[in-house]
Amino acid sequence: MWRSLFYRVDVRRFSRNAQFYFAFSILYSSGMSLFSLLYNLYLLRLGYREDFIGLLAGMTPLTSGLFAIPIGMGSDRWGRKPFMAAASLLLAFSQVGLCLITHSTPLLILGLLSGISPAMVYVNHVPYLSENSRPEDRGTVISLAFSTYIITAMVMSLVGGNLPRWIGGWMGVGLDRPEPFRYALMFGSAITALSILPALRMREARPSREALPKEAVPSSPVPVPWGILLIFAATSALRGLGMGLSFPFFNVFFEESIHASTRQIGLLFFCARFVSMPSAVVSPGITRRFGPVPALFSLRMISGLSLAVLGATDHLLLALGIFLIYSIAESMATPQEMIFATNQVSRAYWGRGQSLRVTGFQLSAAVGSVMAGRMIVSVGYGLTFGLAAVAVFGSAILLLSKFGWHYRE
Repeated sequence: MWRSLFYRVDVRRFSRNAQFYFAFSILYSSGMSLFSLLYNLYLLRLGYREDFIGLLAGMTPLTSGLFAIPIGMGSDRWGRKPFMAAASLLLAFSQVGLCLITHSTPLLILGLLSGISPAMVYVNHVPYLSENSRPEDRGTVISLAFSTYIITAMVMSLVGGNLPRWIGGWMGVGLDRPEPFRYALMFGSAITALSILPALRMREARPSREALPKEAVPSSPVPVPWGILLIFAATSALRGLGMGLSFPFFNVFFEESIHASTRQIGLLFFCARFVSMPSAVVSPGITRRFGPVPALFSLRMISGLSLAVLGATDHLLLALGIFLIYSIAESMATPQEMIFATNQVSRAYWGRGQSLRVTGFQLSAAVGSVMAGRMIVSVGYGLTFGLAAVAVFGSAILLLSKFGWHYRE
């Protein structure tokens, strides 16, 4: 069993393009993870509350959603590499601005600008890895890429939870001040900028029609499967709504409602990523064993239920346990839904299909973040996370209604 697991996760047996993507993902995700953990806590110390935090959090997915479709069409035409390289520089630039500027209007503009970068990565990473892996390895490569992100986020959660304390001690400044958080975030933006190096080493993988088996070359253009594409866009939109209503506020929730310290929040996120990593690696086996629809439906229902319960608790250890269950369910379901959606359409529409999914997810996440900021201030976290759970339930039910419980690819 262990030998088989280690063989599946051995990146040396994958293409060099896939290996360069893993290096890019580690650096790019490191900067994003540090910002995800610390930036809202930094905003609290600048005097902002959840209503503005939600508004700013909605800016990034808003532009991600608006730019996803043109990015997907452009990458199908010009390739994935230019967008990966541009994503590194654009995100690093916007992160530096978010650290140095404190007025609300420029922050919102920078939030809008920063959303273009993740759209370039979210739209292109699944098609790029699919194009640079053998069909029998495709599920493993995508799950491993997701696991790489989890490991990176896990390490950065542990480091990031302590980084403001280390910087504050060196500066002689308390953690109630924004400066330790600002310099910790600047460190994250420097790591993001380094991701340009492996991005420039990537190569496009565009096999010619002659290189394909005869039966793989279509005799006529494959029609756009709009029905399938729109179903996955809708399920992604519901998941995005649930994510927008919850994810940007997890760190604020643990500080404001659970009264956890910055160090404890970092440890909480570390533990969540620690249990998520093996879950993502073994998830392809669960999908093969039970089928994609039963696996995805069950995991999404667990995820939604965990969100609903999390918003109603105020005990640190109980919140940790629920947060771990939520993280495991999400880490198992997310890469498998990517693989399932990719396998439903021909290669010619991988970029378009992923861009529609990203558009649905990100635009709904933007709406959810703005809604959540206002709801938390007025009615608290319980109802807000409960509404997020309803959205996640809806995505699971929609998937089941389209494909049925016994669907097999």
